[in-house]
Amino acid sequence: MKKKQIVRQKFNEECLTRDEGFCKVCKERATEVHHILDRRFLPDELKYVKDNGISLCNDCHRLAEKFHQAEGKSWSHGLHPDDLYFLIRSTWRTSKWPELRTSYYEIV
Repeated sequence: MKKKQIVRQKFNEECLTRDEGFCKVCKERATEVHHILDRRFLPDELKYVKDNGISLCNDCHRLAEKFHQAEGKSWSHGLHPDDLYFLIRSTWRTSKWPELRTSYYEIV
């Protein structure tokens, strides 16, 4: 297995374990892990940090991706990154990346 695959697998396992295998939005069985802040905007060493991941079912993941696809201009109710961080009780966004509060899609 390549290093990137190992890192990604560990990230998925850590998030699913923390979230007890359930979608943090609808409470159904989680099938995927969503990057709350889009990986494209993170340096390599922070792309797979547990506090930037949330366990979701397929349907909720599809809805959560709307924020990234719309470049932060629209999102489904309850699935804004701030909502997702709240669900995992993360303070990572504000403590590790204060500069993103004003630059990431200009949303905060």
